[in-house]
Amino acid sequence: MKKLINTRSFVAALCASAITISACGQAAPPPAAVITAPTADTALIVGQSTSIIGKVTGVGVKQVDIYVDGVKYATLPQSTAPNEFAINVPWTPDLVNTHVLQVKGINAANEVLANASVIVTAKAPVAVATVVSQQPTVAATVPAVAAPTAAPTAGPAAKPTDAPGQLTVTNEFARVRSGPATSNAELGQLKQNEKATVKGKNQDGTWFNIDFSGKDGWVFADLVKFDGDASKLKVVQPAKTAADAPATAAPAADASKPPQTVNSGGLKGLPTAPPVGAAAAATATPAVAPAALLPYSQNMRFAPRDNIGDVPLGFNESKNTALVYEINGARSAELEITTSAGGGTYGPCPVGDIGSVSLQGAVGKRLPLQLPSGQQPFTIDKRGFYLFTIYVTKADGSQTTIPRAVIVDCFKTT
Repeated sequence: MKKLINTRSFVAALCASAITISACGQAAPPPAAVITAPTADTALIVGQSTSIIGKVTGVGVKQVDIYVDGVKYATLPQSTAPNEFAINVPWTPDLVNTHVLQVKGINAANEVLANASVIVTAKAPVAVATVVSQQPTVAATVPAVAAPTAAPTAGPAAKPTDAPGQLTVTNEFARVRSGPATSNAELGQLKQNEKATVKGKNQDGTWFNIDFSGKDGWVFADLVKFDGDASKLKVVQPAKTAADAPATAAPAADASKPPQTVNSGGLKGLPTAPPVGAAAAATATPAVAPAALLPYSQNMRFAPRDNIGDVPLGFNESKNTALVYEINGARSAELEITTSAGGGTYGPCPVGDIGSVSLQGAVGKRLPLQLPSGQQPFTIDKRGFYLFTIYVTKADGSQTTIPRAVIVDCFKTT
């Protein structure tokens, strides 16, 4: 009896201490990650803050890393519940572009156990138009009156002053740029409560021109407090520099700045871009498309009908169809259409007539495809065997192919 009790105690202790078994006998669910916001159809605006919301669950997950466009943006080092990390991280897009957001569950060996991603698009703010009244002007009849005695002339109207003032950063930080727009080069940052000497403003007063360690800098007015009368500041025309040339690639990550660390008890210290006018919204084309930063995946099918395996056309099937594809984690993809005798199970299917393929841009040569997804409509009128091959160069430089056969007016034999 004593031995039986000890055995039961051992089993109970084993069940209580197991970390990979739940309910004593049922395997714990594998690690999982999800991003619930923003979704791909969320209307994001440059300069307007949003939040990356989601969850990572699973035994063995020790931290969660959040990536924006392939660069680590934040880290959640502590779980919010047993085997669960709730994600709610503020993020402000500062480029008019598509962006890829990723969350990764990391174990103690720095291995990714679970990940999720979403591609979103940030657009420029809508400019607010000035409404001009269209009502006709009515001329009023004014009776003649005697000219009044001239009053003593006041001094001249106040002119913009060259006298410097000071501003204080009220936001968590403020980027200092070489010109009054987010498209200008970033010279550095001022932290909350730091001060700077103001030398002037831009035409509409939305940016202040400051002295930044001896350089000519600009900060967004909504992020600071000016201690004088901003209406009296002179208007400064920004100098053009080579650094302000139109951007052709997304700025590289600054390796000297480590990613922000977010404590689960409160989110602090994450960068927040200032709101900007439509004309000032920065636009850049990333050197690598956002979809290339995602884990590799491929899907190639034909619409509207896609039989398992190869695709039959003719014999009561429409000969008008479209190649539909979705490829993530790739730099480039090209489509080539060739033909040959069917062979094997397609023995009765003759060599196709390559001239009957309407998609001639891919016949016998490689047609570049737009990534990550798209479709290529086509028609094939003549009987035979045709091979559609997508040649893929992955983000890591390796290559692969995605072949699919299209058979026209032929039956697959067994």
